[in-house]
Amino acid sequence: MAEGQKRARFAIVSVFLSEWKEVLRFALRAEKLGFDAYWANDHPNRSMDTWTFLSALAMATERIRLISLVSCIYYRSPLLIARQAADVDRISEGRLVLGIGIGDDVPEFNQMCLPFPPVAQRQEAMEEALLTRLGFLPSRYNSRMCPYLSGVGERGSRYARSLDLLTCPTSHRTSGRAPPSISPTCSASTVPCAPIARR
Repeated sequence: MAEGQKRARFAIVSVFLSEWKEVLRFALRAEKLGFDAYWANDHPNRSMDTWTFLSALAMATERIRLISLVSCIYYRSPLLIARQAADVDRISEGRLVLGIGIGDDVPEFNQMCLPFPPVAQRQEAMEEALLTRLGFLPSRYNSRMCPYLSGVGERGSRYARSLDLLTCPTSHRTSGRAPPSISPTCSASTVPCAPIARR
């Protein structure tokens, strides 16, 4: 994290490649070209399972960071997310950035036979996840990853900051840049993670 404060970093994502060989080729090429991170979308209805192929990429790559962007708390239990994330982080020797969110794809929720609660209710679910399960992740699983949360709301941001997690308070679809109201929160939240030594 300290290195990342000295220069711009660049991440890349393969947009819904369906075959493992394609994903692997893409990620290895990105690593060779010098990209800093690979983003893995969590959309089970149109791509490989996030945690399955992040585990595989952790074994196949050496330097590039691996990011779940973002793993929806409604698709898996918070405890399962914590378990999977900690394992990927250890397999990759500390290269995971754990992204967690509240979900925003209504058709996908419908296809998975999941209710799609209002934003406030989803934010409350994130707070509960932070307090009951995810807050124990670093110490419980001996992991030093620095998680990132999306769509948590202001209360959730306060809980997250108490746990030294990176946050953006509201879920937005943007063209590569966070709205001005979000940027200060994101910038301030990066400070606690700076001392963590990352490759």
